[in-house]
Amino acid sequence: MGLLRITQKKSKLSPTLAHYILIGGKRVCLMQSEVLNMELPNGTFEITIQSILKIFQSKAVVTITDSTDAFIDFSDKEKIWDILFILDIILWCIKGLFGLPDPYSLIYDIFTNGYLILWIGYELYIRGRYFKLDVYKKPSEIIDLTMPLSEEQKQSSSLSGHVGTHFDIMDKSLPGDKLRLKGIFFDVSSAGDGEITSSDIDMSLLGQGMLVGFYSGIQDRYEYGSESYRHNHPTLSYELIDKLIEKRIALIGIDFAGVRRHAEHTPADQKCADNGIFIIENLHSIESVLGEKKSSECFIYVELAPITGATGIPCHVSARTY
Repeated sequence: MGLLRITQKKSKLSPTLAHYILIGGKRVCLMQSEVLNMELPNGTFEITIQSILKIFQSKAVVTITDSTDAFIDFSDKEKIWDILFILDIILWCIKGLFGLPDPYSLIYDIFTNGYLILWIGYELYIRGRYFKLDVYKKPSEIIDLTMPLSEEQKQSSSLSGHVGTHFDIMDKSLPGDKLRLKGIFFDVSSAGDGEITSSDIDMSLLGQGMLVGFYSGIQDRYEYGSESYRHNHPTLSYELIDKLIEKRIALIGIDFAGVRRHAEHTPADQKCADNGIFIIENLHSIESVLGEKKSSECFIYVELAPITGATGIPCHVSARTY
């Protein structure tokens, strides 16, 4: 699998217009924002960017691999025509408000009618290559989010399932041993060892079936497995947990030991599991996904260890950033 990123290049004052995206001649989505990120299997694809009017479009061929991401930046070719259009509007307003004496009125009529004919002809001429496309590729950035363990810890993990980066599945089961989904991480390190609430994150960025991850920075303060690590971590408030359930997310990812502490740990895990949400504890290196941002979207890949009959399952988690 690889990433395809399509970006609409425009001036700050220009509106974001919707465009259809076609792959191999088949319409796959309506792009309604400036940036669209898609996962595609390895291979070569013909990508078409099409205006809402459908007759205006441009095509490009991209190659998707595991190690490279493909990018298409597109913009229109009409900057000069837009300037002439604005000039025409200004003259039209002047004529309507103040009138134009002859021969300037005749000159304007000749100009505006001639421009209209030329514009229509130009639009029809470039309709199949309407957008200017810049196609390029970059090496994929895959970040390992799995907690590194000693050999002793790995042995313990294979027995209990609750060491290092692992799922708490409680009395449920996961849909397969490999998961792939969209994710978003939030920097909530300012919460310290307190509660994280819905006001600490942008809830509007959450969608159904996503992983929602939280970076506390606790691994910079305490050694993994220590008393402080296990008992002085932040928690997710029940208010936030309820809202995550309402959003119908798929996974919660945290870089600490649990969404709640002590006696509330297991009931909170069970509440999430009963509502179709599983928790991945002890993620590592989330700051590499965030960079300098307070939140960052990515694609998440999860591979589960072959353990059965346990309430915890060790897993390998990685993120493809974009």
